[in-house]
Amino acid sequence: MYRVCHYSSDDKKQWDDFVAHANNATFLHRRSFLGYHGDRFVDSSLLVFDFKNKLVAIVPANQRGKDIYSHQGLSYGGVIVSPMLRFVEHVRIYKAILQFLNKSDIERFYLNPIPEIYKHHYDNSEELILHWLGAEKLKANIYSYIPKGVYSQPNQNRKRALSKANKYDVTIRESDDIGSFWKQILTPNLN
Repeated sequence: MYRVCHYSSDDKKQWDDFVAHANNATFLHRRSFLGYHGDRFVDSSLLVFDFKNKLVAIVPANQRGKDIYSHQGLSYGGVIVSPMLRFVEHVRIYKAILQFLNKSDIERFYLNPIPEIYKHHYDNSEELILHWLGAEKLKANIYSYIPKGVYSQPNQNRKRALSKANKYDVTIRESDDIGSFWKQILTPNLN
């Protein structure tokens, strides 16, 4: 019912178009972002197509030996699915992925699911599917956020940071330039 195959560079546009409309994808899943890890990880990303050859799921992944990780270069990887996917189809997609990996002689699949806060439509089916499949939980991450419209008055530390930002003429803007973000913000802060 589903066809699973490995990602190739010819699939970039289709992959990124899918990420733009998926229920549970973020900018981390775009190929330009994943490309920064090209020298550190062996890409083993997957695409899942239905019987009409329509892309219904992707898995950003890398391979180490006989193990697949969803993806070690990301904070979270997971199985990224079409919006409003029926639960039964979600289950079938997981089964197709696992069968493909088994036929590919993969011994373990380490899945780092996408946190609920990043999903456009609430959907906890992945948690139930993993339970049904007998997945072993090796770690748990905590994610927190401030919902839009809930943030009220900044505390003293935040006020000081805002004042400092104003003093140095700091501006905040939206951008698709991942390269600048990576080089000017992320790498210096991680160092």
